[in-house]
Amino acid sequence: MNLPDIPVTATRNIRVESIGNSYQIQWTINKFQIMGTKIQSNFFILDDIKIHFVLFFTEEDQKCYIQTTIYDLVSEICPTIQILILNHDRNKNIEATQKEIFTPDSKRYKIHVPILYSDITETNGFLDDSCLKIVFSILYKASNNHSNTTSINSDINAVSKKRRMSSDFVSLKSPANQITPIPPNIERKAQDINVNYTSHNSKEETGYIGLKNQGATCYMNSVLQSLFHIPAFRRLVFQMQTTGDENVEKSIPLNLQRLFCRLQLGNRSCSTKALTTSFGWTTRETIMQHDAQEFCRVLLSNLEDKFQLMGLPNAISDLFRGDYRHYIRCINVKYDSSRDEFFYDLTLPISDSKSLSEAFDKYVKTEKLTGDNQYQTDEFGKQDAEMGTEFLSFPKVLHIHLGRFEFDYNTLRMKKVNNRFEFPKTLDLSSYLPNSGKSLLYDLYGVLVHSGSTYGGHYYAFLRTSTNEQWFKFNDSNVTKETEENAIDDNFGDPSKMYSAYMLVYVKRENAEEIFKPILNEEIPDHLKNFLIKEDAEEQTREEQRRIESNSITVSFFLEEIIEKNALSGNYGFKHQATDEKTIMFDKQTTTDQLYQKLAEELNKKPTEIRIWETKYTGHPTRLIRPNSTTTLASINTTSCPSLFFMVQFINEDDTIELGEDYSMIYVKFFFPNEKAPFQYVNHFSIEKLKNIDSLFPSVIHYLGFPENTIFHVYHELHGTNTKILNNNDTFMNQSVGNGSILVFQIPPNETIIPHPTKYSIKPPIAPENKSNNDHKNNENQENYPSNETKIETQNANSSELNINGKNNDTQKSKEEEEENITKLDFIDYLDDDIKFDTVDQYINIFSNIINIDVYDLEHAESPLFHMRISSYLQFTSLKRVISKAANFDYNPEEDSIMLYKGTSPDKLPTNPMDTKKNLCPKIYFQSQPNVLGLKYHRLYFHLMKGINEETLENCTQYSIQFSADGYNVNFDTKVLSEKKSTCLQIFEKTEIYSSLERKDNIRFLQIYDHKISAILLPDNEFPSSFYTLRVDVVPDEHINLKEGEFLIHATHGYIDTSIFTKTKGDPFLIKVIQGEKFAETKQRVLKNFKKEGKEIQCRFLENEKIIANEKILDDDFVLSEVATSESLLFFIDKDDLKPVSTNIGSRTVDQPVRIYN
Repeated sequence: MNLPDIPVTATRNIRVESIGNSYQIQWTINKFQIMGTKIQSNFFILDDIKIHFVLFFTEEDQKCYIQTTIYDLVSEICPTIQILILNHDRNKNIEATQKEIFTPDSKRYKIHVPILYSDITETNGFLDDSCLKIVFSILYKASNNHSNTTSINSDINAVSKKRRMSSDFVSLKSPANQITPIPPNIERKAQDINVNYTSHNSKEETGYIGLKNQGATCYMNSVLQSLFHIPAFRRLVFQMQTTGDENVEKSIPLNLQRLFCRLQLGNRSCSTKALTTSFGWTTRETIMQHDAQEFCRVLLSNLEDKFQLMGLPNAISDLFRGDYRHYIRCINVKYDSSRDEFFYDLTLPISDSKSLSEAFDKYVKTEKLTGDNQYQTDEFGKQDAEMGTEFLSFPKVLHIHLGRFEFDYNTLRMKKVNNRFEFPKTLDLSSYLPNSGKSLLYDLYGVLVHSGSTYGGHYYAFLRTSTNEQWFKFNDSNVTKETEENAIDDNFGDPSKMYSAYMLVYVKRENAEEIFKPILNEEIPDHLKNFLIKEDAEEQTREEQRRIESNSITVSFFLEEIIEKNALSGNYGFKHQATDEKTIMFDKQTTTDQLYQKLAEELNKKPTEIRIWETKYTGHPTRLIRPNSTTTLASINTTSCPSLFFMVQFINEDDTIELGEDYSMIYVKFFFPNEKAPFQYVNHFSIEKLKNIDSLFPSVIHYLGFPENTIFHVYHELHGTNTKILNNNDTFMNQSVGNGSILVFQIPPNETIIPHPTKYSIKPPIAPENKSNNDHKNNENQENYPSNETKIETQNANSSELNINGKNNDTQKSKEEEEENITKLDFIDYLDDDIKFDTVDQYINIFSNIINIDVYDLEHAESPLFHMRISSYLQFTSLKRVISKAANFDYNPEEDSIMLYKGTSPDKLPTNPMDTKKNLCPKIYFQSQPNVLGLKYHRLYFHLMKGINEETLENCTQYSIQFSADGYNVNFDTKVLSEKKSTCLQIFEKTEIYSSLERKDNIRFLQIYDHKISAILLPDNEFPSSFYTLRVDVVPDEHINLKEGEFLIHATHGYIDTSIFTKTKGDPFLIKVIQGEKFAETKQRVLKNFKKEGKEIQCRFLENEKIIANEKILDDDFVLSEVATSESLLFFIDKDDLKPVSTNIGSRTVDQPVRIYN
């Protein structure tokens, strides 16, 4: 759909922020526009690329799309773009995620955002003073390398400098479109930028091959390469008992063996798809970033279970297991307590250590338990003691996990520790096991690096693959030789760098020869090698097939008769099913002469009896293909798609295939409003572009047999169900009528005598294919022209559907029988006599948008009054009269009003009325299928308001109001209708509870938003907006007559969901601050009002609720009166709402653990 552009001044500002290796862009649209338009952002630059967004809504179904275009690409990138349409209530933000491969040729993609145009209102919380805010979070990397860096310039030298966003941004013309750059001040190293090594052959240059990245599996690739290059582990994998006949989709041992076999014997980077499938993963898991150490632990645990089933219980532990003891030993008496544990990787905190040896020393450092902190023993009471950890054994292969991610309690965010942390090439652990009597020298064989931040990143591995000193870098598909300095020293970390060592692999020197003993090809099980041979042969076959296909082109064609079939079956245009097409494969060098010969042969025609048209994606034939001995199919195809789509038109032998340059081929239908099949296909006609529309009248009159000088109304059938009436006195060219256009003729409805065609027999309707009256999807929201023969029937109540109420079959059957007894009505029977649909556009709009609804009286909504078939294009004024007639109640539009509500839940009544003034018809409210909401049919509720006409109703607003009898707990929650600009008291007076109050002089009015108090109002204050909730409190006694120094602050309930910031929930309240009172007393005083005395609660405090980064956790000794002001905010958080925070986070995906399901 071509949409008019809105000037870039429609955007108020774009704010861009760098967060680690990702970017966050906030786009504010200051005047949200109507549908049928495009709203464009400005262009902005992130490093080497230029990005542009377009927001639009489709006219047909009001769906929201955002189109992303990336310019100036020199290679592929695969960005992850998270889109948030912001709502005042953060829980209602609309989210969509886009992940596409952008290339210099494919630089534009659009994504559907799950929100309708009608939902974006101030009432629903998406607009603030007509402003719409959209946030884009962008993380992008080279598509085949999963690189962390945001630069994708293929020239390494071009990106080895420091990048600052402020120097890269262009100045925008409009002062209303200012970009606020936030420089990242982060140095990027050239060797960390993954370019597309098109000529790089890892096997030839290094002897090793890489692993392909599935989207975000760099963490897995690094761990798998690390484990594979420990030959002792690889040997264990090859010894697992498999035959090759296992279920390949579930057998992890078989797929790991095949992968390792490929890594050892293969010549090019290989896929991990089969392995992740055996993990039970789908695409969703492979595009989620995870932690490398967590994956390593989960994988080894899974394999250990499988080794135990194979009779090898110690296979994993013999290589990777170490043991330590947590102990408490009394100093003055003979008493100790201990607990032994084992580890497969050792996690060392590094934030307060400068080196590995210092971190080990702190790990085993003894803590003295003395004074008030003495240890309580059962036998000797409290005693001075020492508490610590000591190692009992170290493994042959020691995995050390450096704790570079930790929670910052000052900012309440996860942070990455980029401090310098040195680790040696040789590690002596003998001091930690002084009595072992064995050598505990370890040599460094692996450094797994994380590059990025807590918001996202990339993993790669530096590995020694033997006892040789040579290091290699394994970066997904690419393997390169590296120096020791690059592998070790360069990965110590530095605050100016985004990359540093994350996991270390040390091997005990005395076991190195045994562990790195080479695996001969003969040791690999035969069934693995045979599979590799078979797979390579199949790949060669596929490559040959791809070569053949690269020289071939697919031709699909349908016949012109599809127009008539569509017209009689209620469809439009050239829309057709796959069964209406025939497909033939041609060589690309086939000439159009040969094409005509082949297609004519297929249709049992002569080449001179057909005309071939290339069609658009809509099926419209717009380009004539002329028979020629030199023009090839390859030259016709102007796209990268190896397919061509044609429509074949039959012509008389005396006709010529050729059309003059001044002519176009159009297709004519006729509309007979009173016929069972109102749309009848006439024929195709060749028209002169510069002649007027009415020049076609004589041909149509002659073909159908109408009287001479008959006048017609002519409509242009556009894509979908859109039509446009044409000016008969204007030219075809000026009216955009050309090749492939469909024109619909009709006799003007105001003619006193309607002539009938004498040469044309009206054809009966035909049943549409793949459509039945029991098919709910096909009955509703159809874009077609249904016939007048029968009304669309109500769906069969016995059709399959979810038992959403969990009732038994008898109850469900009873309910279905009850539904069968509901009166079934048709809106046509209740329309006013003066409403007719006797023009093409009226008929199509009304009858191509039929839906089925259950109609309820909002005041008595136990069961529907009736079931009705309506058109979603019926204007609200007519719909209200239809409902009043069908419900048989007295309704006078001049004196009364009807409020309509869309049902959105099977067990809750709607609260927000439809906007019948802004929207002329209910179509935008009924876009989705009702089963999405757990409903069988759409629900429409009405509320008749006698004595209040529509004009009066327009000056009223529906307000949300709550009442609290104690100032803490809400007892009453409802909505009331009151005049716009009503005062707080006027709104409250319209509730039932107002008249029941004995006293009205001790109440206060609060303005509530997002579970927080945003203002304290006076009774005669105008309530600012229905967007807020009005809360009326009976003022607690303790809040009356405050003493000197006492004051009230805002408080609310909260919860933690992502370990970043506290979020609000429940009903807010006010707290009295008492001078010098410790918070332990304050807390208990508050909890008493909620009857939660003694409950474990955490409290968080903001000195200024607008500065959320300064959130503090309060202890019992905190004195609120010393720091609190009227701007402060307290959060009370139940223990159950404090969710645990993962400390091993290598990406922004929080609390998403690695799981292997098989």
